[in-house]
Amino acid sequence: MKRLFGVFALALFVVCFAPLLATAQGIQQTPYSAADAVRRSGPSIAPDLNPSNPLGFPGSSLVGPRGSDNISISSGMFQGILPKIPNLQLGYNYTFGPQLRAGSASVDYLLPLKLGADSTVYGEAHGEFQSLSIAQPGSPNSSVELCFGGGYRRMFGNHTMVGLHSFFDTTKLTGVWYPSGSVGVEMAALVPGHDAIDLLFNWYGKAFDASSLNNLGYVPPTPGEDGFGNSNFDIQVGYSHELYNGGPDLRLSFTGYKFDMDSDVYGYYAGAELKSRDGMFVAKYDVGYDNTNQVYQSVAAFMNMGLRLENLVAGKSPFVMPKPVFQSPREMTRATEAKVNRNWRRTTQTATLKYLSTKAQTCNCGPQTITVVNNLNSEITLYMGFNIDTYGNVQSGGYSLPGSFPGWSLVPPPVPGARPVLYTTVNANSTLVINFPCTQTDSLGHGAHIALSVTQVPWNGCIWGPPQTLAEFGLCDNWPPLMDTYDISLVNGFDNPVEITTTGTGGPAKATAATGNSNTPGVYGYGWTGCSVATPPLACTPTAGENHPTNIDCNLHQNSGSNYTVYIGGTLP
Repeated sequence: MKRLFGVFALALFVVCFAPLLATAQGIQQTPYSAADAVRRSGPSIAPDLNPSNPLGFPGSSLVGPRGSDNISISSGMFQGILPKIPNLQLGYNYTFGPQLRAGSASVDYLLPLKLGADSTVYGEAHGEFQSLSIAQPGSPNSSVELCFGGGYRRMFGNHTMVGLHSFFDTTKLTGVWYPSGSVGVEMAALVPGHDAIDLLFNWYGKAFDASSLNNLGYVPPTPGEDGFGNSNFDIQVGYSHELYNGGPDLRLSFTGYKFDMDSDVYGYYAGAELKSRDGMFVAKYDVGYDNTNQVYQSVAAFMNMGLRLENLVAGKSPFVMPKPVFQSPREMTRATEAKVNRNWRRTTQTATLKYLSTKAQTCNCGPQTITVVNNLNSEITLYMGFNIDTYGNVQSGGYSLPGSFPGWSLVPPPVPGARPVLYTTVNANSTLVINFPCTQTDSLGHGAHIALSVTQVPWNGCIWGPPQTLAEFGLCDNWPPLMDTYDISLVNGFDNPVEITTTGTGGPAKATAATGNSNTPGVYGYGWTGCSVATPPLACTPTAGENHPTNIDCNLHQNSGSNYTVYIGGTLP
């Protein structure tokens, strides 16, 4: 411990005070030159105790001969304190399966420090930035994982390495940070033929309980249910082989894991990892299975580079070539400076598995999209309101509001029990896609009932505000069969031309003016007094309202599953 404290103290002195001393004196050679020569079995350097250099260190020429005005700083000053080549890794991983798509960009920095000939301590920082697509309502669509920790590794002879490590993790899902942690042990050893085997075990502590998942839109089926993350673990065995004389290096691995939830998830995956000889490029492929994801695959690519921050002191680039993966024959000492092998995205995967485990019970329709096309020459505020049934239940289709709709915000309700409304902005002459990846029906067979409007919240026209055109949808209603309904409503007035088209069998609904729509399918006419949508009714009652003939369907419908496009303003299709 005293040695480690001395190393850090000496590094701090060199970085902070050497430039001040150098303003009056020059540096001719580093104070570590003699030690470096011994390490490289070169000729020894005799101590320099010249009294004309009173600020110099015995055995060095730190401040140089008197009268020198030049300073020469090299990375050799830091040999013995910092590692020769700390490692920076950049990568991208894409995981895909029948219910999940996830792309993850990662950055990892590992800084090892030697405690002796056989012992190494290291610190490591890791970041993951994920984009998620999960076939389950309310699921998060992105996450950020930050991991900080380190460990201790020791060589036993030249052939075996044993290590311990621990990490603190924090994960951001739908605007909330969830902390967790882990501890692990690892071992690597040479086997005949200069190949290597490795074994590791990681235990991951509690990230959150079931109540925390309410922030993500998941409601546990049993009140008070908890248990997420108490004893998650994985165990992995690997085998590394030099494909040709001098590389590249192929590592095959097999991993078993457990996610501790209300219903435990057990799974496994096998992988192949190919590294270039210089260690700069890595390609990886995994295929796995668990009782929630079913079969899934992942492909990844990484680039390693050396990052010597001390080069910045000398005005040089900090990026250098990485330390080779191995030299024929393989040297196990390099395992003391390798990136830790652990599940960096465990918290996000725990939440993902919970959503996927309920899919068979709750997902009735989807995926579907509604694409909004702003044909106006100005930015608009787009509102999306969710209706309430006669029992006061929000007909959201199982989606959390606003968590299931990234980029949207919730309008504060004017009175308790009012229909929830979200809003976002759409640039002039641009489009916005609203995703409904998996819609649920409630106990009454209702799915997602929504109304889209511009400038003002839906159902706010006529009595309490200016008139407005509404584009209305009922997605995944169990008639049966499962049906979608859609229409344009002028009951609350008219402010912009609107048209709805569909990829399904239903025809378009179109309203280009306030009147003249009584014979147009899919349009509730201006001031149609037959529509009481609230108490008091919001239906407009102008001098001459437009009612549909009995042979005109003012509400169009088709089997659920189609996609829709809503055109607002300008020239409609």
